[in-house]
Amino acid sequence: MAAIKPADVVAYLNTIDQATTPAQKGTLLEDLVRAMIASIPGVQFSEGRIRNTFNSEEIDLCFWNQGAKTGLAVLPQTLLVECKNWSRPVGAMEVCWFLTKLKRRSLDFGILVAMNGITGDSDDLSEAHEIGAYFLQQGVRLVVLTRTDLEQFTTGRALVKLIQQKLLKLTVGFRLQD
Repeated sequence: MAAIKPADVVAYLNTIDQATTPAQKGTLLEDLVRAMIASIPGVQFSEGRIRNTFNSEEIDLCFWNQGAKTGLAVLPQTLLVECKNWSRPVGAMEVCWFLTKLKRRSLDFGILVAMNGITGDSDDLSEAHEIGAYFLQQGVRLVVLTRTDLEQFTTGRALVKLIQQKLLKLTVGFRLQD
């Protein structure tokens, strides 16, 4: 996959803003996130919109992480990503459902791209933040990327540093987002 540039991200976000249906907005966001995460050294896109055998769950994006030293070496080989291009923050129920999907697959890490963040307050661990804190105690970590995070994209390596920073905040302070 060709490298994605910051100007490409801005153009994608503008296209997403101009899309007229939720389905279009969702597909465009998935395309953008796929390109951004695939720009991380050692990470390859595998599949999108995967339904499980029972047709009861869908995973938006799946990546294979080869664990490159300049990439996401300490994270699992299978990386699952959920994309929510909602006009409001993503609620506790949806955060819980994604974390449950991870746990059901014996995964301890996932990425939620929530364009407008998640509900609640990181200081008092209310709403969706409480769900993240609960699953962290169960050994499942979640990194939340917002539109602001996407807008600041420069390179795949910079995205690695952002994910590392968010993992530190999560582990030390139970903060899914600030």
